[in-house]
Amino acid sequence: VSVNLMRERVEEYHGAIWWLPLDRNVRKNFKFKPFWQFLMDQKGKHYDIEQALLAGLKHWVGIGDNEEDFNSFYCSEIVVAGLKMGEVISQTINASETTPIDVCSFGIYDGVHQLKGEPLGLMLPDGNDRDDRIRKNH
Repeated sequence: VSVNLMRERVEEYHGAIWWLPLDRNVRKNFKFKPFWQFLMDQKGKHYDIEQALLAGLKHWVGIGDNEEDFNSFYCSEIVVAGLKMGEVISQTINASETTPIDVCSFGIYDGVHQLKGEPLGLMLPDGNDRDDRIRKNH
């Protein structure tokens, strides 16, 4: 786990970048301090390829189970663990079994904003692809 300035990461990244800001009502109850402290405490931990692959298998094939384990992380796992620490998603969600589409499906966001990359035909988790929900921010 490493910490990057968002501005620099966006500039360096080759590909599409999307931002899903938390909904205003969710932000009202968001526990920022525990969220931030948890994320800062994870600096230096290794990438968890094994659990990432198992989460993918469970999502796509329906096999495999991961015990929640924060000794190392993959992308969705650390996002979900942080959101749990911030008390904006259920504590019963197993962070070690989540995928990117799970993260996008939580229903805690205020729209979808594309920050970088070619416009894509994005299907939102609610099944809509309306342009009024997807905003290009160049």
